[in-house]
Amino acid sequence: MALTCFLTGGVASTLLGGRLADRFGLTRTVLVGNAAAIPALIALRACPGAGVALAAALGAGVTVRIPLSILVKLGQDYLPSRPGTAAGVKLGLAVSAGGLAAPVFGAVAAAHGTPAVFTLLCLLPVSAVALSLLLPEPGRELPLHRLLPGGGLMPVARLAYIPGIGVDEIGDAADATGNPELLRLENLDTDVPPPAVAREVTHAAVDDDDANSYLPFQGHRALREAAAEHVGAITGSRYDPGTQCVSVAGGLNGILNVLLATVEPGQEVVIGDPIYAGLVNRIRLAGGIPRHVRCVPGERGWATDPGELAAAIGPQTAAVLLMSPAMPTGAVLSGEHVDAIADPVNRHGAWVIWDAAMERLVFGDNRPVHPGAPPGLAARTITVGSASKELRMIGWRVGWVVGPQPIMKDIGLVGLTNVVCQVGIAQQAVAAALRHPDASADVAAATAIWEQRCQHILDQLAGYPCIRPGGGWSILIDCASIGLSGEAASQRLFTRGEIAATPMTGWGPSGERYLRLVFANEPIERLGDLRTRFDAALA
Repeated sequence: MALTCFLTGGVASTLLGGRLADRFGLTRTVLVGNAAAIPALIALRACPGAGVALAAALGAGVTVRIPLSILVKLGQDYLPSRPGTAAGVKLGLAVSAGGLAAPVFGAVAAAHGTPAVFTLLCLLPVSAVALSLLLPEPGRELPLHRLLPGGGLMPVARLAYIPGIGVDEIGDAADATGNPELLRLENLDTDVPPPAVAREVTHAAVDDDDANSYLPFQGHRALREAAAEHVGAITGSRYDPGTQCVSVAGGLNGILNVLLATVEPGQEVVIGDPIYAGLVNRIRLAGGIPRHVRCVPGERGWATDPGELAAAIGPQTAAVLLMSPAMPTGAVLSGEHVDAIADPVNRHGAWVIWDAAMERLVFGDNRPVHPGAPPGLAARTITVGSASKELRMIGWRVGWVVGPQPIMKDIGLVGLTNVVCQVGIAQQAVAAALRHPDASADVAAATAIWEQRCQHILDQLAGYPCIRPGGGWSILIDCASIGLSGEAASQRLFTRGEIAATPMTGWGPSGERYLRLVFANEPIERLGDLRTRFDAALA
């Protein structure tokens, strides 16, 4: 009977716990499970013959808190891209361990334990419920390492489902080889130089005392004016640079600031799949729950169904985080997607967070689209821009956030609390690059180079399951279709083909089946033997 409780309880609680934690949050799920142990004890007292089976509930309810700090790592390894499900796995493992206590409690029940023992057993789940109440927010974990002596095995809750991005590991390994023949296709760097005016203004800023200052905290006026004009030219709206624009330390800093200003812990953020892990991780760091909408590969590239995107927006949605072209798929959105989300976004009071880092880097017949352009979404759209991709000013670490005045004060407050201010000697250079008369032509010329490289790789790797991007800096390969994981393909290419490429574990639920190739940082002259390298590694 004890073995049956152990196995059945473990499987059932894993499946049920995952669903409940996805829907209601981990803390509430644990609370309900422990509360259920009390009537189980009463029934156990009345019917000792069922002692072993019923006592398993109590054993689980109590024991779930003992091994959690140890089992958290195991639970993360199952389904790290879905916090609730991973939490359910951890609960299930702990409940299974709790089943081991069933014979002890069963023996006590069978012996008609004394009132004192029975009272003690009842107090255990009651105390567990009280512990659960310490963190009432859904989706948050009980920090056991703060309650158990010496319990340093469990990270703080906000890091429990942030596995990293993988790019740093491959990049560090590539740097360590010191091999100039290694093709660097792993990281979003580019050898296409920044605009000449940006470099000139940066050199001048080194000797400018005003550039060597914290002030102004929300960004230099020239940068805020240039960014507000830039976004306004795309959306057709006018933004006040003083109240509707702030500077940030790069686009992803802006994304995190916006999430912290708009997402309550336990709320959902709708985002694509597969998608850049850095975006998913920032959603979790802000306390949000990623709600992934699949992006499906096909002969013409990637496609997201507008109806599925709209259906993902509901009462629990705090924001919809969109990017076009998306990283790393290069998937391009259209006006149909924008129209589809307008009604649910307004009905549920959600925000649209528009990651504009690559919005003009589109290939072929694709055209840029912006959700803030239609009147129906203008008041709900927050634009996060960056100088890193379109302007190739990666090392400058400058970006901007433009949006409706009511929310911008909160976003500015988060920025002041978080990074404080941006790189002083870089802001004027970005402003000059945005305002230069040839700015659009400069971006178009760089895009043409990247599109040429993209096509060259697709031609070289004809026959391999590459999915054509609609823009951006990268191509994905569906490794699962050739019997490999992204991790395995990356390792083979690195050791056998002298190619550094990033696996996509943690880049959305479907990410682990893909491998990313960045074409922004290697000229065509160095890609001539790409096919030979792939065949040597993967054939």
